[in-house]
Amino acid sequence: MSWVQEYRADKAIEAILAAPVSSIEHAQAVERLQQIGAPAIPRILTALSQVEQSTVLESTLVDFLDDQTLPYFRQGLYDPDPRIAETSARVLARSSTWDPNLLLPLFLDETVHRDLLTAVLVRRAPELMPGPVMRLIDEVDFRGLPLLLKLVERVVTDSQVSDVVRRLDHTDARVRLALVRLLVRFPTPEVQKHLVRLLAADGEKKVRLAAIEALVEQELPTPLGPLVRLLRDRDLIVQQKAIETLIDLARPETVELLTPLLDDGDQRVRRAAVEVLNKLRSPSTVKLLVKALDDSDWWVRTRAADALSQTGGAEVVSRVLPLVEADDEELREVALEIFDRSRDSSVRQLLERRIETGDETTRRRAEEALRDLDRRQAARTQDIVADDRSPQVAPTLPAMERPDSTAEPRPRDMRLQPPSSLFGDELPPPSVVASGPPATLEESFDPLALRPGARIGGRYRFVRRIGRGGFGVVVLVEDLMVQEQVVLKFLDPEIAASHNAIERFKRELRFARRVTHENIIRIYDLLAFGDTLAISMEYFPSHALSAELHEGWTVEVDRGVRILIGICHGLGVAHRAGVVHRDLKPGNVLIGEDDQVKVVDFGLAAAAVGEPQDNRLTRSGLVVGTPLYMAPEQIRNRPLDGRTDIYCLGILMYEMFAGRLPYDGEGMEVMGQHLKGDAVPPAVVNPALPDELDAVIRKAMAVRPENRFADAETLALELAKVMSD
Repeated sequence: MSWVQEYRADKAIEAILAAPVSSIEHAQAVERLQQIGAPAIPRILTALSQVEQSTVLESTLVDFLDDQTLPYFRQGLYDPDPRIAETSARVLARSSTWDPNLLLPLFLDETVHRDLLTAVLVRRAPELMPGPVMRLIDEVDFRGLPLLLKLVERVVTDSQVSDVVRRLDHTDARVRLALVRLLVRFPTPEVQKHLVRLLAADGEKKVRLAAIEALVEQELPTPLGPLVRLLRDRDLIVQQKAIETLIDLARPETVELLTPLLDDGDQRVRRAAVEVLNKLRSPSTVKLLVKALDDSDWWVRTRAADALSQTGGAEVVSRVLPLVEADDEELREVALEIFDRSRDSSVRQLLERRIETGDETTRRRAEEALRDLDRRQAARTQDIVADDRSPQVAPTLPAMERPDSTAEPRPRDMRLQPPSSLFGDELPPPSVVASGPPATLEESFDPLALRPGARIGGRYRFVRRIGRGGFGVVVLVEDLMVQEQVVLKFLDPEIAASHNAIERFKRELRFARRVTHENIIRIYDLLAFGDTLAISMEYFPSHALSAELHEGWTVEVDRGVRILIGICHGLGVAHRAGVVHRDLKPGNVLIGEDDQVKVVDFGLAAAAVGEPQDNRLTRSGLVVGTPLYMAPEQIRNRPLDGRTDIYCLGILMYEMFAGRLPYDGEGMEVMGQHLKGDAVPPAVVNPALPDELDAVIRKAMAVRPENRFADAETLALELAKVMSD
């Protein structure tokens, strides 16, 4: 392009941008630009990168675009100026007068804007030749592969299935994963055969999981044999997916396929098989479940008993009844437990008949069984086992220990070996009495499967389930060594499986358990029951403050202030020890007799994040910090100190005395409101609120930490003044 043409092009562009669209000057400028033709394209692209938008100039480029002028726009996809590159891509996407296959080789060039290239080609995907696209899989670099796979997904048709199948052994797992998901669209026996092969042969668990989903989603009968074989998979996530799939399919022939697995030497496999049987629950499963009652693994026995008690019926009664005469005391106990939970009236009649017609041993066992059932009935009547009346919660497959085919079978004993402390002897909790070195536990368990009276680690006896928090199941147990009740907070398997997460918990809880105060729940230890981890802590008969806070309800001022002063005293001690709570909210404030208050879960929020300032991240399914109560500095990922907890307490005070939260919404929406700090004053929401308390709340909720109370003790003094008034 000569300098004269460049000059004419620039003047025409200038006129187009300056003149009104309907003016003669504008029309004449467009005509001059069209006369210059393709050589004006680079000048137009440059001009468009310097203005907000020009529909006319962009439309002119669209008119210019064809296979001959394509190199100008292809070059634009390389331009270091992102606005020129974006304009080139936008024009390419709008036009259909060029061959998109001419741009496919650009995928092999790392210097091109491949995200824009992908967006353009996705728009023109129906016109691309699938063969060349598939061949690029073998040539593109690591970084370009994910973008290319988006394109592959849109171009493959029936005629390319053989090409897809050939690449199911690609060295890059991302390719195999994408192709497996793509094959769902092609339900043929040949495709199904290759998906089944991947279940056993692919070393990447994501690929195996995708193959399971593809087999189920295809409009063909799902083969059960390969899914049953996955119950032996070494990866627990894959195994759990196979369990869930077999349960969802609920095909009668599954039962026969599971039969050999109940004799497998790996207890993980037997656990998986009985879990499927537990959910299928039909007359055809009863025989296998009764067999599982005599398994050497306690978890298999427990889940089999759960299934039999919930299945009930004549078949269960007839097969379980002989067990009341078994020499094995534990087996007799399991049988009675099944009968007690199934509430089948025919059991009593059959036992009475055995007393009348049986030999001496039969009569004695039947009489013992009747007495035991009577005791259980009386216990239920007196609410001794009130928690046991709630519907049975079927546990998910627990995080099982690493399989060891050479290990000796464990004795059938629910009393597991003593737990191991992960803290060593650095700071033993005051109530713990030394009893020799901790043993290493080889077996894990699911806390949801615990029943009243069950032993945990040989030291604790399960009393009842308290609930489920953000970190896992919370239970009340009796410490048999010191004869007092404590709380065990079991950590979710996802946390327990992460070495980094455990190290964080150990580090943070070492500090948190040094905090001793009457307004703080004391943390004792971090315990390991094999792969199952739990935090032991003080038991405090109480209810959470959250149980008192309902929309439109307010806490009486004097009582609320007394509770808040107690919280401040606890916070002050923790802050002086260098411990910030980070997740102070009504659910973590416990109210006991005479309104005694204790704050729970110090250190746990800090333990859930990877770095000291990483406060917003989600780790192992945990949201660190609750958005409704989260301080601005947490949202901004800034350094935290005691004033962070003061802000959270300010939100809590607002909720207590205004009858609602200052900000509402979901996730990012409510976080944005915290950053603005435009809450309606609490005294406006509740006109009965004293002005002094309104001022205290608003100061605690200041967006900037330096505008809040300097420490919890100062806040407590200001609250005390409100009470004195």
